[in-house]
Amino acid sequence: MKKHHTTVVLLILFFTGLIVLWWADWAGVKTPDELRRMSDRALPELIDLKPPDLRRLEIVRAKEKDRLVFARTDPGRWQMLEPVDAAADFSLVETLARNLQNLRKLPDPGLVDGPASAYGLDAPAATIRVFGADVKAPLATLEVGKAIDQLLYVRVPGAPGIEVVDARTLNMLDRPVSAWRDRSLVSIPSFLVESLQVTGPGRDLEARRVEGKKWLLERPVPALAAEEKVEGVVAELTSLKVVPGDQAFVADNVKDGAPYGLDAPAMTIALRDDARQIKPQTQTLLVGKPIPNQPDRFYARRGDQDDVVAIELKEKDLRELGTDPNAFRNQKVTDLDPARANFIRLEASGVEFELAKSPAGWQLLKPARMKADTPGVQAFLSELGGLQTFEFLDPLKVVEPRLEPPNFTIKVWQPGPDETATIEPGSGPKGEPKLNLRIGRYDPLRKIVYARVEGDRAILNVPETLVKVLPKNTLAFRDRTMLALSPGQLQRLTVVRRGTTYELVAPGASTAGPPTHWQLKRPVEAKADDEAATKMALILANLHAVELVSEQLGDVKAFGLHAPALTISWTTNAESGPGADKAKASSGTLRIGGKPPNTTDQVYANIEGSPIVFTLSAANVEPFESEFHDRRVLAFPPDKVKRLVLRWPGRALGFTREPRPAAPAQWAAGPDADIAGFDMNKLNALNSSLAGLRTPAFAQYEGPFPPSFGLDHPQLTIQVVLEGTGPVTSELRIGNALDKENFLATTSPGQAGPVFLLNNPAWTELVQTPKPPLEIPEDVFAPEK
Repeated sequence: MKKHHTTVVLLILFFTGLIVLWWADWAGVKTPDELRRMSDRALPELIDLKPPDLRRLEIVRAKEKDRLVFARTDPGRWQMLEPVDAAADFSLVETLARNLQNLRKLPDPGLVDGPASAYGLDAPAATIRVFGADVKAPLATLEVGKAIDQLLYVRVPGAPGIEVVDARTLNMLDRPVSAWRDRSLVSIPSFLVESLQVTGPGRDLEARRVEGKKWLLERPVPALAAEEKVEGVVAELTSLKVVPGDQAFVADNVKDGAPYGLDAPAMTIALRDDARQIKPQTQTLLVGKPIPNQPDRFYARRGDQDDVVAIELKEKDLRELGTDPNAFRNQKVTDLDPARANFIRLEASGVEFELAKSPAGWQLLKPARMKADTPGVQAFLSELGGLQTFEFLDPLKVVEPRLEPPNFTIKVWQPGPDETATIEPGSGPKGEPKLNLRIGRYDPLRKIVYARVEGDRAILNVPETLVKVLPKNTLAFRDRTMLALSPGQLQRLTVVRRGTTYELVAPGASTAGPPTHWQLKRPVEAKADDEAATKMALILANLHAVELVSEQLGDVKAFGLHAPALTISWTTNAESGPGADKAKASSGTLRIGGKPPNTTDQVYANIEGSPIVFTLSAANVEPFESEFHDRRVLAFPPDKVKRLVLRWPGRALGFTREPRPAAPAQWAAGPDADIAGFDMNKLNALNSSLAGLRTPAFAQYEGPFPPSFGLDHPQLTIQVVLEGTGPVTSELRIGNALDKENFLATTSPGQAGPVFLLNNPAWTELVQTPKPPLEIPEDVFAPEK
């Protein structure tokens, strides 16, 4: 029972303490800590006052016989109400307010008790009143007396004595009225300006900051802004001040602005601060006519004030602000993001193209509905996204721009940040296009194209690179995949070139050949070059055109397709089994024609049965010109070589290979061999080269050797003898040079068989009969005998 009674008493004491604390706070009773903190303040009433709550300051000065009154209009501005209604210097008034809040009594000499006249307080030099929300009842009043050295005598009316403070904290009280006026014309920091507007006779400019840093022009024409130029002008405007000296403030309380050209200003500048601020605001500056006999000086007025001031506009950019519609334009034509574009409409000579980015990729809607060439569309958009003009031209100074009507009209839509990046089938674009561009005459001499943004007066001259991505015919933007075959389904390839037919059979397609290698069936039966055959198969499996040239074959001679330089035929089987695409067996022929005019890296092509003529790159055609026969002509383990014999007309050298552990093999010449002039250090490299000797091409696959090949009397014969129970010998014969880079050679033992080319520069040196080095006579200066 006693324990329960103690708990009740403790609870009563706890809640009683809370009630006492609440009452003390409500009644304004200060705690000991607060009393200690306030004990050294001259105006303790202001110690906890927040800066925005200090709404008004009044200063009555005896010497100047004036009364200064300041009112806070918003958190960042003070307005002088008396003796003149004008913007006040925010920094100076705010410093005074802060100094009054923090004004401390000096401990020495402490409280002064004496006649007020001795300290200048019988008629105070200044009386300061501080107001909060109630502008009729001051929160604090301070009378300011005389200053001796750094000591200033002050008194709070009704207080018991006179206090001493640091005179430096209130030294601004002696400043003239003009010093309290705001000399800045814009109080927004340049980095917070989100828009700039300039209007006036012959002036029209509006720029807007987006995404925190990028500037866009809204007027006179929507366009990208030259960011550095706009930032520079904004920085100059936000740092603009009235001229120094007594001529700064021309007239106060002006009712009629006509004498100063401010009834119809020559220029009105409006700056709006960043919308992220708690209280966004627009500050306006009106610029009137020039001040007589004062170069670069103009009458001006802030939009929220009625006093006229003098400003100086030294920079030509500021004086002519808004007069040149192209002064702040970015040379980049558009801020189009190619990755986000989702609809294109292009018109050329009555033909309309429409493309939409669907969830499945780009689709061509007009002039025919089909899958679009995505790489081509992306290249087109990338060119537009990076398009820049060299200059902005006056239409009256351009000869035949051909923009009325234009050769091309290009419109591109781009969704907003919160909109879907693709367009559903059957629907169209939303809103206005991101880019609306007219394309005019192409000037090949100057390498430019004339263009103009819709609604803009200026003519642009853009680089000729734009011409490369513009449609050349009605086949533009179509998918350029001409063949789509499964490499695994290819059974047979037949290439006809220069009167010779090459037939290749795919791995596993014939029971006669190895299941993992291509086989050459014509013009001879042999193992095929797997690399060359595989390259052909992969190109055919995904054959892409460089350009689509025509929908009609018409006169095939124009494309060199009446007598094709190359034909490539293929057959496929019907794929089956789990996961197969169930494709049917098929066959077809690709014809390669001549080269288009003024090109060296493309050829005309056509697939039999299709009317479309297209071009292929030289890189795509090159594999069809390859050597299809297996290009390996010698193959043996190089470490099994026992002996090498080299025979030139009139000379022969034999070398025996002597293996060495952890070192290259050493070669020894026969006991009677004369090796003068021959570099034995090259034998290891020669041995390695012969062990995997490959040819770039064959001169013939079979048949007798023509006499012109020189293989009946070779320039060099190399015999390779391998280790083994029986003699195993390979022989390479090198005949005449086919040209400066190639020698004819064979490994056939008789006078018929395959002949191939050797084109390594080392062979040129090797086929020459080695000559002994010249001997230098003992006396090089002796007369010849």
